[in-house]
Amino acid sequence: MKNILCLNKIAACGTDLLDKNEYTVATDGIDAPDAIMVRSAQLHDMEMPETLTAIARCGAGVNNIPVEKCTEKGVVVFNDKLGFKTTVVPVTEAE
Repeated sequence: MKNILCLNKIAACGTDLLDKNEYTVATDGIDAPDAIMVRSAQLHDMEMPETLTAIARCGAGVNNIPVEKCTEKGVVVFNDKLGFKTTVVPVTEAE
């Protein structure tokens, strides 16, 4: 079982795609996450657990993630631009 810690509210339509037999997804109660999902939470001062293998930024950019620190620890960092698109496009189209 892999533990995923969500540091911000992540839409259920995304987290529900993860097999519940393989992943535990929670916003708290996970002390040793295998992965972190984040939107805007700042991770620069966060202590990276030894169990952490990946950080998924649900949106564009990775400015809130200490990429260099993660690289040194072997933590993969990636973003999901689709998460950004689905939240920003309706706003820009309305203008």
